[in-house]
Amino acid sequence: MCEPLIDLVTYADANTMEYVDFLYQISSKYLKNPESVNWLCATFDDSVPSKPWTKICQYEIPEIEDSPSMKHASLLHKSLKHLKSKYVIIVDADVVLTYPNWGQEIISILTEYDLFGIDFPPDRTRYRDFPSTRLFCYNSETLKEKGAELDFTAKKVINKGRDVTGYGRISNLQDSYIYNKLLRSKFAYDIGWKLPAIAYHKNLTSYTLRCVPRSEEHLPYETPEQKEQFLAMYNRETHKSTAADMAEWHHKGVLFASHKHKGRLKGINDPKHNLWKNRIMLYTKGLV
Repeated sequence: MCEPLIDLVTYADANTMEYVDFLYQISSKYLKNPESVNWLCATFDDSVPSKPWTKICQYEIPEIEDSPSMKHASLLHKSLKHLKSKYVIIVDADVVLTYPNWGQEIISILTEYDLFGIDFPPDRTRYRDFPSTRLFCYNSETLKEKGAELDFTAKKVINKGRDVTGYGRISNLQDSYIYNKLLRSKFAYDIGWKLPAIAYHKNLTSYTLRCVPRSEEHLPYETPEQKEQFLAMYNRETHKSTAADMAEWHHKGVLFASHKHKGRLKGINDPKHNLWKNRIMLYTKGLV
């Protein structure tokens, strides 16, 4: 009996196609049958992904220039009409999936829950304990039966001639519950911000993998000295920014996914980003 077909879609431009190739290189090794997945890519420009990826759509430049985050939200939402399989996996290009036979595991989870994915690191202004767009999975037939229509668009604010992400405050108890944020805490109306509310009003169930503390990470370092240097660098940078440089999520005690934050800003072989790639390669030694 053939495995159910999955649509896996990611998003990239000419500068980040190396991440798309790496996503397939690593993630496909953890599948019994990589051909059970439709490897799909939506692009921000005229670039075309290499096989086995199939380009499904392209970002349309609006009259007012979008910020990178707004572009992502717009392209992701546009791509939904091109996804036809029963099971859908939306994933950032700078993520890899390393759980044994993750395709079947996601399908198994989606027989019990309506949504599955990974959350944001806890220091973010995003919603908590709900699948983020870094990895967001669903059964399209179940959502149709429940009348749930997904909306990944962000809330736009015009700033210096550009569309940028809007920010606000959690102002009532219902939103505090839906987004799992404290009252009056800062909240980003960024890509996918409407999803928790849609799930709440349509009674959708979800299973979310929590971002693990850095002390519990599974990815190895080349040397103890390299680990010490990276942690020192990370601790300095967290005082300047809330953005996690690297993050990972575990399932049943096994590394399920790893993400390199802001991979779009630098090539995968940039010295800082290359550390993430090297840690993945060490972890997958013998498979890749």
